[in-house]
Amino acid sequence: LLALAMKLGVPWLLNPLMGALGVVGTFLLGRELSGSKWIGVGAGFMLLLSPTYLFTSAMLFSHPVALTFTVFGLWMLTRARASGSWSHAGIGAMLLGVALFTRPLTTMVLSLVGAAMLLSGPISDRKKLQCLGTAALVGLVFVAGLAAYNGALTGDPFRSGYDVNREVNGVERFKFTFEQFTSGEFLELLVFPFIRYNFWLLGWPCSLFLLFFVPPGELRRFALAGVIGVWLAHLPWTAVGVNLTGAVHYYEALPLLAILCAAGWAALLERKKSAENGMLNAVVFSSIFVSLVLFYPWAAGNLGQLAERNNGPYVATENIQKPAIIFTGKTLLDNELRLHRFTTWTFFRRNNDPELTNDVLWFNDLGPDNRIAMAIFSDRHFYRLISADEEDGTQNFAAAPIEYLAISAR
Repeated sequence: LLALAMKLGVPWLLNPLMGALGVVGTFLLGRELSGSKWIGVGAGFMLLLSPTYLFTSAMLFSHPVALTFTVFGLWMLTRARASGSWSHAGIGAMLLGVALFTRPLTTMVLSLVGAAMLLSGPISDRKKLQCLGTAALVGLVFVAGLAAYNGALTGDPFRSGYDVNREVNGVERFKFTFEQFTSGEFLELLVFPFIRYNFWLLGWPCSLFLLFFVPPGELRRFALAGVIGVWLAHLPWTAVGVNLTGAVHYYEALPLLAILCAAGWAALLERKKSAENGMLNAVVFSSIFVSLVLFYPWAAGNLGQLAERNNGPYVATENIQKPAIIFTGKTLLDNELRLHRFTTWTFFRRNNDPELTNDVLWFNDLGPDNRIAMAIFSDRHFYRLISADEEDGTQNFAAAPIEYLAISAR
């Protein structure tokens, strides 16, 4: 999808579009699970209020694509659960299969929840088996496709390119082993996602309190199963996600959390009038107001500063002579450039087009061996990216011209 958006010249449009579709899918899933149009509307409204949802949808993460296909896939499975239609089940599995290619771990967890939901439906056992069989058959096609893709990419059907990338860069895949399950660090990771979501889900200091008012029933059972399943699946991993948009590793659980919040608020509004209920509803409305006035501007300001830091190397190279090659470290995190991973998410410099036809090509700085690239692209101008730290902690980047280095004859 991103390749198509790049081809059309609108890569910036993909995730906002996915974000908008995700709100629609959350409304549909919430309505189907609850049987109430208003809980569906409330769930979409809650998602629109979510800073972690909106700000992540404004970036080039893979999560919004996975969330959108996942939520529509679960919606189709809930329709199959009610209607007994094997076509609904097949379409749901196909949509989840697309999400599987994007974010496999979370999709597998939520697919299992969808299968359990399908089996508990009011339809006959025969129709349940037909729907589940269709979904399983379609799902296996996508699982086989993902295994074939991994095999072609890494030589191992169960090893993704992301795993190889982490190994090459010396990043541990898991933070904990089974021997460390009692460590204080593990306890921190156990609780930290909920602390993060308590603030980032709705931008309130108590975003999760509405979950306590969700009435018992299938909605609460399946939505909580999905949220807890995603949480458990990510426990061994190294982090819950980047700091400035919340716990994005749990991103696909957001629609389910939004549905739970909407159901909890609906239950709160339906309770008999009392001073306690009036106070709780006042907390909801005041929290929405405070979030819009205080939390959103703060988060948006941080992301604006982040964008400036990320774009610094590229802004500095806008006015150089072109076509050009810029030599820099393998990543923009090298000590020489001092662009630190905790102040930006720029782990790697921009990729060149496969045809290497960009006006500006970014190459690894290999020192004397740069002359090999210079000989191949002798019609280009050559620069090295340098940076300087300012007193206020910001950085200025510049592209310093370097002379052509001829390859000596041997």
